[in-house]
Amino acid sequence: MGDEPYIGGLPDYFGAHFRGDGRLGLGTKEMQGRMQINHRSNPSSPSMQILDSANGSGSTIEFARLGLDSLFTIKAFGGDQSAPSSLRFGVRKRSGSIIMLDQDLSTFMANGNVGFGTSSPSAKLQVNHRSSKNIPTLAILDSAGGAGSSIQFRRQGLDSAFSITGVPDGNESRRGLILGWRDDSLLWLKPNGALGLGTNMPMARMQVNHRSNPGNPSLLLLDSAGGIGNMLSLRKEGVNRGFNIGAAISEAGANSLSFLRFDASGTNAFMHYNANTNRLGINTINPQNTLDVNGSLRINGALETGAGTGQAGEVLTSQGPNLPPIWQNLNNKNPELERYFAFKTTAESIPSGSTGAIISLGASEKFDIGSAFSPATGFASIPADSTGNFNARVTINAGTMDNQPYLAKLSLEIVGADDVTVVSTADESIFIPAGVPNGTPITLSVSSLQKLAAGQKVRLRFTHTRPTSVTVRLDEYSGFIL
Repeated sequence: MGDEPYIGGLPDYFGAHFRGDGRLGLGTKEMQGRMQINHRSNPSSPSMQILDSANGSGSTIEFARLGLDSLFTIKAFGGDQSAPSSLRFGVRKRSGSIIMLDQDLSTFMANGNVGFGTSSPSAKLQVNHRSSKNIPTLAILDSAGGAGSSIQFRRQGLDSAFSITGVPDGNESRRGLILGWRDDSLLWLKPNGALGLGTNMPMARMQVNHRSNPGNPSLLLLDSAGGIGNMLSLRKEGVNRGFNIGAAISEAGANSLSFLRFDASGTNAFMHYNANTNRLGINTINPQNTLDVNGSLRINGALETGAGTGQAGEVLTSQGPNLPPIWQNLNNKNPELERYFAFKTTAESIPSGSTGAIISLGASEKFDIGSAFSPATGFASIPADSTGNFNARVTINAGTMDNQPYLAKLSLEIVGADDVTVVSTADESIFIPAGVPNGTPITLSVSSLQKLAAGQKVRLRFTHTRPTSVTVRLDEYSGFIL
């Protein structure tokens, strides 16, 4: 190598060496590449320095293949008004002497921020990328046989750390995206979309395994200050109706829990608990008792009170305000009375004074089937100021072969001593359309719980608007005294 050019007046390992194969060595004669620099650098004495002129746009290195227009670039900006101090890796494409494309791929700022797809990163690492299924914004690949790709979040100098680990294969109990703390797995997101909190095998869309207590519940919903309370909504996507569970908790001390249904017409509470009064309302938001039901109540099983379930033949009777009811055998309440009695059980043929009108009910269309508490029935000795439970049921011949529709009504009335004044009425009405075959049975029934004052009577009245007669069969006309 004695014929190789040498530049420098110091020992040869400080000079520049040119080899016959075109290699250049700076500080070395044993070049491994086209150019090799051997130098112990420091901030004031770098291994290589590229200086741009005072009015240049920055120092640039280009990497290209001979004969191709596309190339990679490394550009350094010195922090003048045109651009902040940064080192940028980019791609450039020329067409002759015209630059068709000059795009920065990654940028390293002087403040330590790094940007991918942006030349002005606003965080330590910022990635601007329009991702797709096959081109993600960030891909972390674990080696074959590894425990899964993982990212750790910790503070320098501390051993504790949060981690996000992705396990795409292996045992089913291990697969998923895992959020952990130290060596514990806190949250599992399974490949089927199920979410587990405290469990790696959730059996529903979300499952929480947690040993809760009043101070550490399994799920906590907190409303912001000044809000009206928390709300949990249960609905189906695309359907404008569903159910809400709302808790109203105010600074003034008003506390309640409501179950609501909503649709396009609005929102209504079907169950409401007032924690301040310890009252529960069904179809009412203002319960007046411990249980307030605004509607009908059906009991299929035994009815049990503080006095038990009662015996056969007994009924619940009141003991007065603020006292619990008791079971009582009414046969023993008044030995002179039967607990259950029939008023009248004969069939009647009811004529009508109507001339075809089907809108209004005139007086001539009313017919009294029978009256209770009159001497003819044998109940004249029933005491005044008694409470009775009265029931009546009739069956009528509802034929309308004359193609004339009509109305029929059965009324159970409490009338005054003058037999005219109606004190109260319980009734049931039915509209019989035209074309119903003759002989078709229609049943009407009424029931009424009434308190009778002195001289008042019970009257059962049938009313109809058919132009011809109606046959009425009295199936039941009965009651008992409480």
